Amino acid sequence: MARKTKMIYRHNRLLLLSIFLLLANILVYSGGGEDARLHAKETFDFSLETLEGEKIQLKDYRGKKVVHLVFWSTWCPKCLLDMAKLKDLWNTIENRPYEILAVNVGLNESKKRIHKIRSEYQIPFRIVLDSKSKVTKDFGVMSIPFNIIIDKEGTMADRFSDLPKDPKDLLNKVSLGQLNHLDH
Repeated sequence: MARKTKMIYRHNRLLLLSIFLLLANILVYSGGGEDARLHAKETFDFSLETLEGEKIQLKDYRGKKVVHLVFWSTWCPKCLLDMAKLKDLWNTIENRPYEILAVNVGLNESKKRIHKIRSEYQIPFRIVLDSKSKVTKDFGVMSIPFNIIIDKEGTMADRFSDLPKDPKDLLNKVSLGQLNHLDH
């Protein structure tokens, strides 16, 4: 009986240790929280190629436009639903200083497939290719779709998974300066 009790005790210790390590991992690698606030003070830059082969740099928008990065993939159903919302947002932007860049995370994607999805969903904004997922990792993106708003100064102002029901609310927040600046 004592031997069985020891085995149960060891099993329970291992189970508790596993749970602790899992929770610690979630806290360390989560896309938001303290980690996001630390990044908020940084000025970000990257250089990626558009689907058409043009090189763009994030710093080129600095001082000119707020940049809305949406991290996505063609195999993600929720990403494709969000593309329709972002298309509506794009159509209301007009001449506002707001740019949407769809960052394809590059996991098992072909340009042919991305072109097909762009055509099928009539995506009007630029698609940039993060074929090695470096930018995705640098921004701490852990799931898709994921949105990051970069203010005109090049600082991360907001990050979120779910678009508002009416994405035009983002424009109102930008216009009124009500983004959730992460350094608060």
